[in-house]
Amino acid sequence: MTQDHNEESIEISTEGLFSSLSRQHAPVVDGKIKWLPLHDQLSPEDFERLIARLANPPEATSVRAFRYGKSGSTQGGIDVMLIDPRTRKCDYYEGKRWSTIKRGEITAWVDKFLCGQHAADARKFVLCTTFNVFESTDLALEWKECSKRLAAKEIEGELWDGQHIHELLRRRQPIVSELFGDDVADRYCVPDIHTPADPPTHEFEAQRVFQSGRMLSLQNVSIACELLLPSDDEMSTGAILSFARRDLSGISITISGKELVRWMQWRAHAGPDDERPYAIPMNGDPQRVVLTASSARLVLSDEEIKHLDWVLQTAWHTFYKTAAEQLARYRCGRFMRVNGSKGPFALVSVKRALWHAMLDFANAHDTAAGDSSWHIFDGAPGCLKVYTERSTSRFDRGYHAIMYAHDVGGVWLPWESSVVIGWEIPEYFGLSADVSMRGNWDAEFAHDWLLEEFIPEVLRWSSSSKEGSKNERRFFGWRDVHPPATSTLDISSFASSSAIGLTLRTVPGRFDELKQCVGDLQPHFVGRRSSAPIEAALSTAVLTAIDRALTFATLPYEGYLKGVLGLKTEEDLVAAVRGLAKSSTTSKASSAMDFMLRGLLEVMDAAKAAPAGEWRAIASLLQPVLDRYNEDVVCDLFTAD
Repeated sequence: MTQDHNEESIEISTEGLFSSLSRQHAPVVDGKIKWLPLHDQLSPEDFERLIARLANPPEATSVRAFRYGKSGSTQGGIDVMLIDPRTRKCDYYEGKRWSTIKRGEITAWVDKFLCGQHAADARKFVLCTTFNVFESTDLALEWKECSKRLAAKEIEGELWDGQHIHELLRRRQPIVSELFGDDVADRYCVPDIHTPADPPTHEFEAQRVFQSGRMLSLQNVSIACELLLPSDDEMSTGAILSFARRDLSGISITISGKELVRWMQWRAHAGPDDERPYAIPMNGDPQRVVLTASSARLVLSDEEIKHLDWVLQTAWHTFYKTAAEQLARYRCGRFMRVNGSKGPFALVSVKRALWHAMLDFANAHDTAAGDSSWHIFDGAPGCLKVYTERSTSRFDRGYHAIMYAHDVGGVWLPWESSVVIGWEIPEYFGLSADVSMRGNWDAEFAHDWLLEEFIPEVLRWSSSSKEGSKNERRFFGWRDVHPPATSTLDISSFASSSAIGLTLRTVPGRFDELKQCVGDLQPHFVGRRSSAPIEAALSTAVLTAIDRALTFATLPYEGYLKGVLGLKTEEDLVAAVRGLAKSSTTSKASSAMDFMLRGLLEVMDAAKAAPAGEWRAIASLLQPVLDRYNEDVVCDLFTAD
């Protein structure tokens, strides 16, 4: 008996593997056929082709075949490899056309496979032989142990012995007919009756969440979502939705980060019966809606859209936590991106001439040109590179920031145009770098350094420098500016911060700071484009704060407050505010929060003499409003045009 499994592999073509089977000429005498002469009459090549036919690969599967042993040997084997392009896993069918199998040989074949190169990407290993293995108890037990070893490697093991191959051929009449003729096939095979399969109802797992790196995978019965989370390297997001329904099988739609964040935030704050901004009810069919993504329109059932609701609400918590942590790490949450939801973060807006003066200053104070506290630049055309050649009492050695100027929109005359200075997350060999005041600067530090240290120094240097260009002297001279050598220089004529007003995480309890906080919160809710509703609890908190402040206020005119709160002119003000607070049980639009905060500011102006403890109590009431503000700021970074 030739031991073919120790031979070198020879690759054969797929066309040869699936070519016509050879007609067998030996007659079958018995009209009632129980067995086919597979081992005695099939050539090695036909046994190879038979395995490939029985493997029956799907249309989308790539097939490659390898013969082990010399062509024409009686015990020539074959490995058929089926590749699933979706999972990149393979099914391997190893042929052993042996007249007998001894104990230990099955184990040897499985050992050789597990130690070979194909085990790493194997999904299934099928051992095919014409010998009836399961007629031997010892061999059956040996295969049982081998299948356990395969399962331990997450490989499904199957043994197709002679009897099993015969059973498969009972319902594969075309193969038997090709091998032995139509008469034999008619007397051996049984009709194969296919029952139509019902559409799948639970193809995805119910409420399954799995995260691997940046990828957050969510499944809920009829919907699957692959969501890309923000990271140090890429402050962006997006998602792909797939569907279990049979008529949508194979269809996926891409959801942009802009619409994804708006959908998630809306779902996190809206009630179960609120009309979704991402799904339009179908006319005349209350059980179906139209999913309205920018990339597709799909008709979904009421159950499917509820499954999507769960996906969005569940994804929201992980997304917001991840995004907030990244923005906090780099302290860039107060700065919008230069190009909508992409690009650098805009720190400071400066006149174009001032930007040129800043570049001239940096070139004049290259780190190699001196050792003063301002010789901290790596002079380069078109950008600011803050760099220290050696560690100082303030900075470590190395680069601290590399900043470019970017054009901004606006109606300006050519000589009055402005640019914004952008900051990007620092990188080190393509990876995000750590940030610190001594090393790579975060956005807030770079912003403060520009406005409080660098720009004032540039203005002083440019106004006194005899080397300044004519254009620079005109730029600074026409305003009759003579900056004094002091850090309190007013730079508002030349530069302005691009930061959003609030940096608070907690509402301050002192009156002046509290009023400033409320004053910054109020314009945030003016004309917001986000459709995410304001929960009733936030409205109640502001109305309760107004009620408490009214106790210590004497309003010269009640009409304004009644107007912004929508109260009737003849109503008692205090009673009406308290009644409104108790009846505020539904979500509001952002404009309603705008009017309520206007009313609170009006009352605070008339109640300055309230006890300090009262302002601390009001600050505590307003904390959820500040939390919502900070949430909106995070979302705005991903949804800006």
